[in-house]
Amino acid sequence: MNQQQALRFVCDRLHPDTDPTLAPDTVVSLLEHARAVDADDRRPDDESWTPTYSRTGLYRAIAEGWAMKRDSIAGRYDFTTDGQMFRRSQMVDHCENARRRWQAKVQSSPSTLGAPS
Repeated sequence: MNQQQALRFVCDRLHPDTDPTLAPDTVVSLLEHARAVDADDRRPDDESWTPTYSRTGLYRAIAEGWAMKRDSIAGRYDFTTDGQMFRRSQMVDHCENARRRWQAKVQSSPSTLGAPS
């Protein structure tokens, strides 16, 4: 998968523009988790490497993105006012559940050559 396809794959599953948000450069940096050997068997550390990303690595990137979202809102708290309950911690729980779901995909996927360990 090339960089544009990989970025779309991550964004479609991570929803970086939805609260809690992630900056575009942060999302691009997540692709580092997914770098893989290219079609010519060049590794990512080869200067002739063509940007190529593995699906398992992208799962890892998505899980890391959800962890970043979770961490960015860890200070949100629940409160009650005027008889209404606001459970901000549900967002933290949602992000953690998403992180676990994508991490499980990493652990159940076949190993991919060139994917970081």
